[in-house]
Amino acid sequence: MIKKKRVIDCMSDTDKNAVRYFVGSNSSCGFFSLFSDVYDNRDGWRAFLIKGGPGSGKSTLMKKVAARFEERFPVEYLHCSSDPDSLDGVVLPDLKICVMDATAPHVLEPKYPGACENIINIGECWDPEILRRCSGEIIALAEECSALHRAAQSYLKGCGIIKRDGDRYYAEAVNTEKLARFAQRLSRRELPKISDSPGRQKRRMLSAYGPQGLKYFSETVNVLSDRVYCIQDDSGVISGQLLGEIRRCAIAAGYDVVSCMSPLFGEVTEHLLIPSAGLSLVTVNKFLKAPREGCRCINTRRFLDAQKLYGHKVRIGFNKKALTALTNEAGGQMLLAKQTHDLLERYYVSAMDFEKVERLGNGLCSMIEQIIA
Repeated sequence: MIKKKRVIDCMSDTDKNAVRYFVGSNSSCGFFSLFSDVYDNRDGWRAFLIKGGPGSGKSTLMKKVAARFEERFPVEYLHCSSDPDSLDGVVLPDLKICVMDATAPHVLEPKYPGACENIINIGECWDPEILRRCSGEIIALAEECSALHRAAQSYLKGCGIIKRDGDRYYAEAVNTEKLARFAQRLSRRELPKISDSPGRQKRRMLSAYGPQGLKYFSETVNVLSDRVYCIQDDSGVISGQLLGEIRRCAIAAGYDVVSCMSPLFGEVTEHLLIPSAGLSLVTVNKFLKAPREGCRCINTRRFLDAQKLYGHKVRIGFNKKALTALTNEAGGQMLLAKQTHDLLERYYVSAMDFEKVERLGNGLCSMIEQIIA
């Protein structure tokens, strides 16, 4: 029996002003990673890349950094899609400093060691003999966890095949000229030119598929926006085209933008945030709800030829049911992977000197303090 997909808003009542994203997720194209987008060595960034095992304190260390600086500087929290209570990274955008989990499946290696990146090795804080004695169990659990993630990705790959089948019907039915004209009118009204120099784009995700369903950091929209447009679109095809047009206009007018990509379909833009304009445009459907009341609504049916879609009604309906079934099965595999990962963490926890990890975290905070002094 297929269970109804759960959509979890990960924000608690105590952290409503935090800016939270994902930068990695299981998807229809394997593990979709935006980790390489987080920092740019050519633009003066400094990155601290953490190496260590599961349960060794990487996320705790990053939370320590965030707590040290969040009262003085804006902080972006980058969460782990497999365990949203854990962090994959902390970014101090105004300082061009980030601290990242650099281990699989989002391995990061320094391109310019010391000059731009520093490695923080938590492996210095464990007892290798304890881990060696448990090597058989550790290898078995790690391989089982990887196999479960591959199974989840195989279901999600099926989602990609089905979506591409459905997308062609919407692509044939959309009036692209009408859509482009609307995007240009909205952009002229909401995004007056502020610079002769083009703005920049960074890519993030506001949602990700994990063990408990689709996780959605909707409050990030509210933190960064005074005005929100909700684009009602079950297909994702029209909203993606509309957001692409508005993004082009925004960048040309000098605005920096945050393109929030689909966690399931990779390169598809799902939301567009323009913090300097106080404006966000978000896709809304049965899984992605409006982030707050009072949003201005854009119904994408205005850009569609309903007659062209009607002949494919049965096929489109079947595809929607198949997507729900496949994502539910993928979620089940990811839940098993999380449970297996939790067992794996216990071996590393037993081998860790967490007082040494604490000192390592204090040293990292001191290094960042020296950079910004």
